[in-house]
Amino acid sequence: MAQFVESEIRRLYEENQWAIGALNVQGDDAMSDERDPTLELQALVEQLGAGNWRMALEAETALARAGQAGIEAALWGLAHPNARVRRGCAGFMDHHGTDACFAPLQWAALHDPASSVRRVAVHSASCQRCKPCPLTGDLVGLLAQMALSDTNRRMRENAIGGLRHQPQDARAVAAMETILRTETDPRLRREAHHALKHQDPNYRARVDAQARERGIATARARKEQQLLRQSTGSCEQRRNQGFSQVLLVHPAITTWFLHCPAYMSRLFEGKA
Repeated sequence: MAQFVESEIRRLYEENQWAIGALNVQGDDAMSDERDPTLELQALVEQLGAGNWRMALEAETALARAGQAGIEAALWGLAHPNARVRRGCAGFMDHHGTDACFAPLQWAALHDPASSVRRVAVHSASCQRCKPCPLTGDLVGLLAQMALSDTNRRMRENAIGGLRHQPQDARAVAAMETILRTETDPRLRREAHHALKHQDPNYRARVDAQARERGIATARARKEQQLLRQSTGSCEQRRNQGFSQVLLVHPAITTWFLHCPAYMSRLFEGKA
């Protein structure tokens, strides 16, 4: 699987002629030593996948100081056989990525076999507030494709949620409509509903009108139930008051009722 990831990354570089140091592949040449990052940068890239967060932070700081060479080394690391290293390289681009990083991040988000790498890659491609300059790329297309096809439910949920913060796009509308029509998971359906309200003003107006109608109907039914309870309570109160007056006026009747509790209970219930 690691060889597949590396070969696919190299194929993309060949097809698109990306001139990014570590993976500027020409012809059928393998990634030779002179095209790889320096051994020092390679070591820093692998340190990004360290289990110790302090070591990973030191590596990120050193790669950031290296400038463009550090970014190229992180791009090279996206094809590393270790998923932790690939995830660390994708995370490095969250704060230090440039437009040249979008296409490799897009590929990793869609095709990397490890869901942890895909999750970090899509975050790095879509999160704009952490970067000095927002990345330019087809982010809506990336999120829509992930929302429809990713094998991880949490990844799909995050992608759908990301479309709530993107400009309106017909592809996003079509993807959300497909999910609402075919999906059974309630969490994905809920996220798709909110995303579609953002993406499609007509859908938003329609569901808001339906919600208002349901609210009015519920309030009307609640008011009718309240009036019915008040009316029933008033009738029972009047009946009990009248019965009490009869007992006070006719002591003999009181004595008789006390000896007939079954009849008295039926009278209170209105069945006598």
